[in-house]
Amino acid sequence: MTTHFKILGDNDRKELLKKLNEQFGITKVNGTLLTLGQDKVRLLTADISPDNLDLLGSIVHIEISGFYLLKIEKDGIRLSHDAVNILRGQITKNIINIDPEQELEWLKGHDVLLNKEQEAGYNNIKGFIVLKSDNELIGCGKLGNDGRIRNFVPKERRLKG
Repeated sequence: MTTHFKILGDNDRKELLKKLNEQFGITKVNGTLLTLGQDKVRLLTADISPDNLDLLGSIVHIEISGFYLLKIEKDGIRLSHDAVNILRGQITKNIINIDPEQELEWLKGHDVLLNKEQEAGYNNIKGFIVLKSDNELIGCGKLGNDGRIRNFVPKERRLKG
């Protein structure tokens, strides 16, 4: 079965970077951006021509080339777990600080409920956010109106126990 992918052209790339800047403060992503389907974007860290990408796609599944960067959702961009780490030096917006206890729950794959003090401090932020604990960015989640941050940590990366 053939995977349908497309290299983002200059205009699409600029539009995506504009959204990343508005949402997270990210201004630059080095490498080739590919869309898979309607909503998933992968990053190849080298520039590659469409012909060479077609050749690569005939040899390996594109899903295993490069890494999964983000998903475009109807209400914003959800960064992958790896993207938060790779782009951490640029992420300056929509960051929510959590405490060590909340961090442990997050890393176990559980949603995190903000306390009243946290909710008051972040009442102007909704949607996809980046979590920070002890000066480290630890992942991307979705903050709901109820103060709950939905967890997207991949199952294979969750802490056990």
